[in-house]
Amino acid sequence: FLGCTSLTDVTFSQNLQTIDSYAFSGCSALVTVNLPASLAAINAYAFLDCTALTSIVIPELVIRIEDYTFSGCTALESVTISTNVYFLGYESFNNCDSLTSIFIPQSVVEMESYIFYGCDNLQTIYCEAAEKPANWSNSWNSKNWSTVFAVEWGATNN
Repeated sequence: FLGCTSLTDVTFSQNLQTIDSYAFSGCSALVTVNLPASLAAINAYAFLDCTALTSIVIPELVIRIEDYTFSGCTALESVTISTNVYFLGYESFNNCDSLTSIFIPQSVVEMESYIFYGCDNLQTIYCEAAEKPANWSNSWNSKNWSTVFAVEWGATNN
């Protein structure tokens, strides 16, 4: 479906286990994606530049959100990261301009650089962890080259 600009919604088989790299990249009209509970892997760039996508719920079997997975999803307002995700890849949510807040569960123990780079409307990152885990990049919460996002440590997901 790479570059399919007329695709607006996707219904997956309940047996789907993996979404390959670039699978929906550039699907600029894609608004709705309901990921099945069977999904265990979302590979890099899978939803890159899906500029109409408004929300995403990461299923419980997914443990990694790879590099650039949701990068450039400018309409993305809501992200629910499952409590089994332990890794967020490089720029996995960069340039998601409509994102205003996000909750990072304590399960995330490894985080690359510039996860939310260019998310100009992101106000607060809520982290369940009491402090930055050792395996998080020092630039994980960079807004741009000179500023970082506000982080609330020890947050709960209501």
